[in-house]
Amino acid sequence: MRYYLSGLACFLFPVLVLAATPASSPGKPAAVSPNLKILLSGLTSASPVEQAEAAIKLSRLVPPPPAAIPLLIDCLACDTQVRLTSGAVTSPDQQASATLIKFGSQAVQPLQAALLQAEQPVRKKIALILLRLKDPRSAETMMLFLEDADPQLRAGAASVLGCMGFDRASEKLLLLAGDKNAAVREQVAISLGKLGYRQALPALLALLTDTSPGVRAAAATALGQIGQTEAVPALCEKLTDKEETVRWRVAAALGQLKDSRALPSLVTALSDHHFLVRATAAWSLGLLRDSRATEPLACLLRDKDAEVRLQAVLALSRVGDTRAAGSLIPLLTDRNLGVRRASLRTLRSLTGVSPGTDAGSWYAWWEQNRQRYTFWP
Repeated sequence: MRYYLSGLACFLFPVLVLAATPASSPGKPAAVSPNLKILLSGLTSASPVEQAEAAIKLSRLVPPPPAAIPLLIDCLACDTQVRLTSGAVTSPDQQASATLIKFGSQAVQPLQAALLQAEQPVRKKIALILLRLKDPRSAETMMLFLEDADPQLRAGAASVLGCMGFDRASEKLLLLAGDKNAAVREQVAISLGKLGYRQALPALLALLTDTSPGVRAAAATALGQIGQTEAVPALCEKLTDKEETVRWRVAAALGQLKDSRALPSLVTALSDHHFLVRATAAWSLGLLRDSRATEPLACLLRDKDAEVRLQAVLALSRVGDTRAAGSLIPLLTDRNLGVRRASLRTLRSLTGVSPGTDAGSWYAWWEQNRQRYTFWP
């Protein structure tokens, strides 16, 4: 009986608490709890420590209280470095920014309203918060940031607009392709690719020769995304770029374009000194599905890097040339599990048989059927 009453009390307690809580009248805001009042007052304190501590505690409330948003925005003006009771060094503006980001979409409209009246230091902080929130309602505001004097805001806005898929920004982004700041040019190229803006082809081809490796790599990726094969010759030339990041991005773009004119250049890239370029070139050759790539890919099966061997196996599977079967059998004993599994699947796919899962079974099959295939030792 004692346990029954204890369980009943646990069940009824939340109900009794709710019944004793006065309901707010329709159309009137709910009463602010005493604890919340203390936290809100901490945000207006003259002490930067109390402001930062209050912002941290507010970030833990679920759901976040809307009443705190304007006060947190006010705290963005204080950048005084302080040491908290926990020993951490921070500032009210840092903690207020983090909390506003946690508040999410409900902070967007108050932030946009504050942006119009804020002084430059606070304005930038508000802008950076809006960029982190990536709310579609702030897309028009992001468009204004594209013209900002601060390159960090221009680059951030270009990035966010691309992530949002905001097509209306395409023309403005194109105007920034010649921005003097490399970070801005890089983000512009990335976003133009995400938006699939085909009119950007000339600008992206120009960025493919940019002095910044990051810009060249971003331009290569974008050219692959917009899908215009006119870019193939220029991309093939950049497979010899001095930066490996650019080379593997170019190789990937050529795979996306699926133009057979890229085959000779991609085959040459299979000998690149960087494993990622070799692996990506193999992946792209698989997408071309051209049997002329079979022998070069089969030779790549002996590469020292497991990722390269794996991509070569997968590419041979896509090409579908049965002549590669004999080259795949040795990989059934590869030290890498992924390579072994992919090789077995590809062998079954190319030959249409399954004599077993071990190399011995396949070698026995090979001795009886090798006349139907060309084997590269």
